[in-house]
Amino acid sequence: MRAAFRVIEGRVLPPRPWVDANADTFPWSDEAFGERLLAEHLSQEHEAASRPLEVIRAHVDALVELLGLRSGEQVLDVTCGPGLYCHELARRGLECTGVDWSPAAMRYAVAVARAEGLPCHFSRRDVRTMDYEQQFDAAILLYHQFQTFAPPDASRLLRVIARALRPGGRLLLELKSEQQSRASFASRQSWRVSGPNLLHPGWHLELYEAHWDEASRTEVDRWYVLSLEDGSLVTLATSLHVYTEDEIAGLLRTVGFPEVTSRLSWPTVPSGELLVVARRP
Repeated sequence: MRAAFRVIEGRVLPPRPWVDANADTFPWSDEAFGERLLAEHLSQEHEAASRPLEVIRAHVDALVELLGLRSGEQVLDVTCGPGLYCHELARRGLECTGVDWSPAAMRYAVAVARAEGLPCHFSRRDVRTMDYEQQFDAAILLYHQFQTFAPPDASRLLRVIARALRPGGRLLLELKSEQQSRASFASRQSWRVSGPNLLHPGWHLELYEAHWDEASRTEVDRWYVLSLEDGSLVTLATSLHVYTEDEIAGLLRTVGFPEVTSRLSWPTVPSGELLVVARRP
């Protein structure tokens, strides 16, 4: 396991985005972790993993309008989790394909679609390895997930999505805006003793640190999780790059989306997210 701290001349240095703090440190394909994550997705008490269903329905109202979706069109949901947006889109006459890495989330998504007879298809894989060719009329990548990919992977993922869309296909990215990030994020540290939760199945000590890396405009979160049962230590971390409107528009144009528009906030649920709609020629 990578050393938890970098120390130079007696000074502990903050974690480096995507080097010391990478979302790939989370055990996405682990069955037990996936079951705990699914419970967080389905909770209606918080928005830690997914939005409450009432909010998702309002977002889908906006998606239909923003992307000009018509009944029968095919939509790709990238990092779909348990398929909550796919299910809602399918209930409105769209055919949806969701891609995610969690086995528990995929089982839930498939079970709901089968129970309701919804036109949904789900694929368990790393979204960076998708190989669809001009199959979809639209694609969505929501809840800031795009920003957790290191810039080289983010660019590669956009090319993969562009290839999956038919000519004229539309993409909607939901990003945490620069205004949101600067207003809410501050370097800090904390600790707590906790029972079973997403990070650990038993009693454990959580040490948490958050940093803002100004040079790369990146939020960095890292957790040191010490089991109080067997003394094992696990380090989990993630980074989130904050794109400016000009930066994300430029990146989209580079990978094959010449037409890009953006707006702050969902029209149906006021918020501070940056919504970016891009269209293939």
